Amino acid sequence: MISTTSGNIEFNGSGGSWLSINSSGNVGIWTSSPNANLTINTSSLNPNSNGYNAQNAWISIQYNWWDTPGSEWNGIYFTQHYVSATVDSAQIRTWGIIGYKSSPSGSFWWWLKFKIQPYSATPMLTAMTINNSSQLDIWGSHIHTWGYDLLRFSNLNGQVGAIRTTWASTSYNTSSDYRLKENVTPISSATERLNALKPVRFNFKADKNETVDGFLAHEVQEVVPEAVSGEKDWVDEEGKPEYQAMDYAKVTPLLTAALQEALKAIEILKKEVELLKKQ
Repeated sequence: MISTTSGNIEFNGSGGSWLSINSSGNVGIWTSSPNANLTINTSSLNPNSNGYNAQNAWISIQYNWWDTPGSEWNGIYFTQHYVSATVDSAQIRTWGIIGYKSSPSGSFWWWLKFKIQPYSATPMLTAMTINNSSQLDIWGSHIHTWGYDLLRFSNLNGQVGAIRTTWASTSYNTSSDYRLKENVTPISSATERLNALKPVRFNFKADKNETVDGFLAHEVQEVVPEAVSGEKDWVDEEGKPEYQAMDYAKVTPLLTAALQEALKAIEILKKEVELLKKQ
């Protein structure tokens, strides 16, 4: 049945208003009082054992054409109607942020939150959040003593790395299986190459109060090129610097080979000393 009241148009059926359009142009589904461009009353779709939902859930979409781009009021609102109050339990704004409120009296946190249900009989668990301080938190629901990948990196060749956690620690792994490699040969001239590295002490321009140990990326690139990303003095099309970066872990094989060479030399010297003592 269709009815009109004070400029409002309602399409009514069993249970009340199925669809309504008020004088402001707002559209309501399962509600006769839409308070945004689109308001959906989901409580009618999920009654409890008493035939009604004591905490009615609403979804509304709001867009104001007169607002400036990026207006904080445009977006999707998830509203929870508690006995004591009506609150927006979550919001998705046009500028890409989700707000979340855990209770009517709780503070409103701006963050992005993802939940999962590991098994059908288990409750929903938080898997990842990004809060208003740009902090990323990731939780694993299958943590074992032997480890579990929380984040995997893949390309056309398959998985090439992962961030793995156990009950007490975190590992940052890159591909290293022998089945992925060929042309395997020992590292030679390791000591000579190690001596070509120039470890230095410095501070970053952005942090003048902290002095650290390290390398200059372009100098390491001449000795261990796979440890460095980017090119020296590189700039983009607009002339902005494209800074080099370094993976210090990729210097480890050279350090190990140089140490082995040094240990061999020490063993030779120890034997020569023993011979001299016997003379």
